[in-house]
Amino acid sequence: MIVADLFKANLFPDFKLLAGERGLENEIGTIFVLDTPDFCQWVRGGELVIGNGYAFHNNPNEFPVFLQELASKNAAALGMKFDRFRFADNYDDIIRLANKYDFPLFEIPFKYTWNAIFDEIHRHSRITSNGPTIGSPDLLTAIEERMDPLDLAYSLHAKIKRKLFVYSAKLQLAHHIDTTFDTAASTLADEFRRGTLIDRRQQRHVGSIAISTQSKSVGGEVLKYTSYKICGIEMCVKLQKRESALPPQEEKAVINTLLIFYLMVMDEVLTIDSTRQKLNSLLERILLGRHSDASVLRAQFGELRLHFPLPCTLLLFYKEDLVLLQRELQQITPLYCVLGEQMIVVLSPDELAEKQDLIREITERNGIFGIRSDVVADTAQLAAAFASLREDMAWIEKLHVAPGFYCHSDLLGKIGLARFSELGECARIVQKYWTPLESAGKKRAVSLQRFASAMIDDNFNLAKTAANLNIHYNTARNYCEEIERALDVDMEDPEARFLLTLSHNVAKLGAV
Repeated sequence: MIVADLFKANLFPDFKLLAGERGLENEIGTIFVLDTPDFCQWVRGGELVIGNGYAFHNNPNEFPVFLQELASKNAAALGMKFDRFRFADNYDDIIRLANKYDFPLFEIPFKYTWNAIFDEIHRHSRITSNGPTIGSPDLLTAIEERMDPLDLAYSLHAKIKRKLFVYSAKLQLAHHIDTTFDTAASTLADEFRRGTLIDRRQQRHVGSIAISTQSKSVGGEVLKYTSYKICGIEMCVKLQKRESALPPQEEKAVINTLLIFYLMVMDEVLTIDSTRQKLNSLLERILLGRHSDASVLRAQFGELRLHFPLPCTLLLFYKEDLVLLQRELQQITPLYCVLGEQMIVVLSPDELAEKQDLIREITERNGIFGIRSDVVADTAQLAAAFASLREDMAWIEKLHVAPGFYCHSDLLGKIGLARFSELGECARIVQKYWTPLESAGKKRAVSLQRFASAMIDDNFNLAKTAANLNIHYNTARNYCEEIERALDVDMEDPEARFLLTLSHNVAKLGAV
């Protein structure tokens, strides 16, 4: 591929070229996601670099130097999500700089995930390099090498040269493929599935495959097609006006493709449990500190076709309904494991920044408790980070924190106060500075404890406290003096105010 290919209508028509038009003929050899400021030391030439600027959001002045290095090392192009993190003091300046180097710089819309970009470029490369065609397919190769199902659908299209629609929830297929290889597909596919069925001709079977000729109204157009179905997999192939069925040779190619899809689904069913168990066991050993050799880990995750990111962030989730917990959160990443009633997810800092809003929405909507660690730099720190998360989660349950997604710093105040409340000295502070107010002033309209609580909330502003409790200012002064007598303190003394506040918060915590 060359950089200009990225902007074709069947790839990324909404990518916006900002600078470096003269570099559009640069060849793309590989794709990298920008994750560190010193990324350029690995650049060898021909790289398409994509990122969101997270690596530079604290040091935007480093970005122009980075851009210059990319150009000098003959990288192919740079695509950025400009609306995620601000990574330059002035974007106009970097656009001018990119033009100076004739280095392609383009904007990636926020909606794209990195995986989606990788997959689409890979698919385009397979198609344009005359990938596998379906004639007499090598079924074992297709299954064992885990060929992309959409690649097979494109190969079928290249052979029979007909519009087709293919759907399988298990294979994540819902694509409409026409003569331009346009998979702007999700919209067209949805329209096709929602279309009104007008006519269905008699159904026949080839083995377990159900075949019927149908007509459907789609977007005001009547389409005639042959439908092939097996075990939740459906392929619809467009017919010409006078055709009642596909020619035998074309139908054979369609059936062969459908059988490969069927075998892929069966293979997935047979292997997914085994893979999940291996991954769960591997992550459990890492989190419990029984596995820390980085090179061995890379090899083991490679065998599972996964990459363990370092640096990374650990996320710990809890809900009594473990089935719901996994169903909702496994969409975040395949890199997770379940220990007891808790689910642990591993994300890179970039992935966390990109997905934290989604995670927060999922946890709050489903009543899930979640907490994340700080960034973990290497495998040796993983066990300690996990142990800290488990301790924090125990405090979340103990402190009756509302469901949601938290980081450790969100809870420091409450956890620190709860830890302090377990000390014997804390009990004596409450006994001295809060308990005496419980019995004093009981006959008053406002109890001394309630008045003291309001006064603390109002930062000892008596006028504000009087207004909030709907009492006269002089009455508030009398209450304050009564508290001073009951506790034998002077409320003008900062230490007395601090100890009263501390005893109030500990008592409210209910830990003493």
